[in-house]
Amino acid sequence: MKELVQTVIKTIDSREIADMLGVKHYKIIEKLEGTKDGKYKGIIPILTDHNFVVSDYFILSSYKDSSGRENKSYLFTKIGCDFIANKFQGEKGILFSAKYVKKFEEIESENQESQNKLVTSSKLETQIAVLREYYTKIDEIKAHIDDFKNSVPLYSIECKELQALVRKVGIKALGGYKTPAYNNNSLRSKVYSDIQHQLRREFGVERYEAIKRCQFEIAKKIIEEYKPPTVLVNQITLLNSEISLDLAVV
Repeated sequence: MKELVQTVIKTIDSREIADMLGVKHYKIIEKLEGTKDGKYKGIIPILTDHNFVVSDYFILSSYKDSSGRENKSYLFTKIGCDFIANKFQGEKGILFSAKYVKKFEEIESENQESQNKLVTSSKLETQIAVLREYYTKIDEIKAHIDDFKNSVPLYSIECKELQALVRKVGIKALGGYKTPAYNNNSLRSKVYSDIQHQLRREFGVERYEAIKRCQFEIAKKIIEEYKPPTVLVNQITLLNSEISLDLAVV
């Protein structure tokens, strides 16, 4: 998890500073930049001349008035406000100090609340990511288990089910239970063997017990759709017919 780092520079707009002091905004700009006639040099030029970092105190900004025109303003840092407060004596200075200190406390509180929300959001996103990874791994494990279950050979009970189905289909192919063809052990064995041979040939296995579990339903369908070859059909038909004829003659 990446650490959440957020740097917030807490400032107050020079227009709000003007409101706190009860003066016109341009007066604040003059206090910072100096007057056009040069009679007052201004705070920023003096700081610049003595190699102070002006942005530690005042950050140049702008705003648009109601006509859409862009105007200059400054963002005051806390020490910038301290600087201006020292320029005003008496009641005005005291009230300004009280206002800007309270304002910075509100900003600090808002920033802390925002920071807490960001941290909470970050933790929530991390938890969601962990859960997604967790469920992805579970799905992968389930897929591996399913693959394993489907790739293993048939269970004993499934083999017995196929054997029972082979007998059922074989009896049908022989013309029914206890028919002459069915009672002929040699012919009956040929039919059962042929069904099993077809099943082994379809899946390329030596023993149909080696068929994979995922192929179980296909194996059942192959058995159910089994048709004996012509040579066996002829033998079955002939044997069942001969017995019938013998009975008819008698």
